[in-house]
Amino acid sequence: MIARNTDRLTRLVNDILDITKIKSKKLQLILENADLSKIIADSVEDFKNLADQKQIELKSKLLTKSLKLLIDQARICQVMANCLDNAIKFTPGKGLIEVEMKKVKDNLVVSIKDTGIGISKRYLRKIFIPFFRVESDITRKFGGTGLGLAICKGIINIHHGKIWAKSLGKGKGTTLTFTLPLKTKKQ
Repeated sequence: MIARNTDRLTRLVNDILDITKIKSKKLQLILENADLSKIIADSVEDFKNLADQKQIELKSKLLTKSLKLLIDQARICQVMANCLDNAIKFTPGKGLIEVEMKKVKDNLVVSIKDTGIGISKRYLRKIFIPFFRVESDITRKFGGTGLGLAICKGIINIHHGKIWAKSLGKGKGTTLTFTLPLKTKKQ
């Protein structure tokens, strides 16, 4: 119990530090040419166990051709971890999560679509605001600090990408999508 609570507090402190750095424009990226397909495949693999525990099918459809992007691998892994963690947390057992990556013009587009509890339209834009949590009964049931998606938005914005959410409403699942500009060499 002590180890679990220590891990939880460490994550909370790190999230607060990250959101503070993002808000003050002091978050430093360590940019390198990296294969986004591999990062996403590894992230999906890392969350398979957690999905299996809830009997959630976790599928991915990635590009087979390696495309290098100038990104901070650790920070993009952090985005994927936050998105997959949310999808699993808010998807009931026997649900489905699909991760898809495709090239659209000069961007790579990554979508994480779940069959979870969904989000009412009035909250869709607010979920990227630090410390915002949708409804108190949902917050009590699922926990969380309301920092994960705000951190994702900051990281994606610093990479000159975009992030957004779509949902048809409560009980109809959610799709989180982010873009990253396609770059083939270091600048």
